[in-house]
Amino acid sequence: MHRFVQTISAADGLVIGSPEYHGTLTGALKNSLGATNTVNSLQLILRNLHAWPLPSSPSVPHAYNVYVRRQIEG
Repeated sequence: MHRFVQTISAADGLVIGSPEYHGTLTGALKNSLGATNTVNSLQLILRNLHAWPLPSSPSVPHAYNVYVRRQIEG
């Protein structure tokens, strides 16, 4: 990853291309570019599958903490 970041930083320009999987870019490219907005990505995928995602993009903040707590408590 460090070499990838150094190469990108040293470049004069960058052209990014990706196959399209369910209306969005590949998981490998998402991982390479870093954080992506999960809710927006899911909406893109769902719209391309002709689903109707909720317009307000609800999410559950700090849900990870509940999961971790349950794993610790058993």
